[in-house]
Amino acid sequence: MSDRLANWHHVRRLADELQLQIHLAGMDARERWRAVQRRLAQTEAALAQSGTAAADAAGRELADLRDELLHLRNEIVMRAQGDFTAGW
Repeated sequence: MSDRLANWHHVRRLADELQLQIHLAGMDARERWRAVQRRLAQTEAALAQSGTAAADAAGRELADLRDELLHLRNEIVMRAQGDFTAGW
């Protein structure tokens, strides 16, 4: 499996995980999630295209998406832990 395809699978797993947890998050996280979903769709379409320029752009977008998804997941987890320790 190519690195790009492995990265795509990792990004999709993160996205799927977040989709399951997003209903617990606040409105800000939901708005950010919607923006990420649009970017996921655009990146998936770019990955389907052939050509070096499209592949390079998609690779950069994958890295950005991965970082944004990880950041959003960490914020949600931290918020949930804070709510839990505060007794909800």
